[in-house]
Amino acid sequence: MSAASVALLWSLAVVVAGPPRLQPPSPALSIVSDSSCPEADSVRAALLRLLPAPGRVLVAIRVRGDAAALSIDFNWPGQSQPDTRELSVGTDCQIRAEQVALIVAAWLGDPPVERLAGPVFEAVRSPPEILSSVPPVRLPPRRQTTLGVGVLASAGGGWASGLRVDLARTPIEGGFGWGASVVATTPRQVTLDAGVSRWSVISVAPVLKARRPVGWVDLELDGGPLVGLAIGWGAGYDVNRSDTAVVWGLCGDLRLLARGRPFQPWIDLRGVAWPYPPRLRTDTTSDTGPSLARLPSADIQIAIGMNVIIP
Repeated sequence: MSAASVALLWSLAVVVAGPPRLQPPSPALSIVSDSSCPEADSVRAALLRLLPAPGRVLVAIRVRGDAAALSIDFNWPGQSQPDTRELSVGTDCQIRAEQVALIVAAWLGDPPVERLAGPVFEAVRSPPEILSSVPPVRLPPRRQTTLGVGVLASAGGGWASGLRVDLARTPIEGGFGWGASVVATTPRQVTLDAGVSRWSVISVAPVLKARRPVGWVDLELDGGPLVGLAIGWGAGYDVNRSDTAVVWGLCGDLRLLARGRPFQPWIDLRGVAWPYPPRLRTDTTSDTGPSLARLPSADIQIAIGMNVIIP
């Protein structure tokens, strides 16, 4: 028979029988599934679409899994421990079978012969949001430094005028800060025996401040210890002398402050307590001893002034 006759007969056989069909995986490629989704037959059918007629493959495939994940064990001859691949899956059994088949084909090194008809891997579902217990990051409050000067009227032991100087560091939007003030008053006087005794007090007060915005003004409260220097002297006595004494106390302020830049006018009401005030004394030659006058143990000061913001 000539070569042309052989070719003609082969062409007729191809037309009658159709194109060659893909052969199922080698019987040596054992596939079992512990799950009904996917079943072993479904995995084998999907693998048939991906693998061309393979050679003899000596490996046993075992599929294990649950509703959310699958494990694929590759048991090779002479190997005590299987090679395992794990993947997350959805609920569609056909897609699960195609996923397993694709993993097996990729592991065996045989590329797919055709594109899969549908999506193989489902879209990964976003995990449920977990509310974080970490508080949001807060920026530190903006602060400003101010220098203030004011005049005051003091009522303790008779009315007297005075001068007040303040330095403060406070948050702009409200909160807690600190400050310090120096207050000096004009002399007061008291008649004692045959003369007149006069005194004046210069005090320094470091305070803690709390500020709260109220409309277009700020309300401030502060308080702290007070240290004063009392200066006394006399007039009209046989012997006139001067003396000083250090005195301590407590103070508290209520202030109404108008916001603005760079000037901030304010009005302030301060209460002062001197637990152990000093005493004025006159020496005498009589048998009754010296005459004493205790200075006031409390003071009320009303002040008005202006702050300047220091850059």
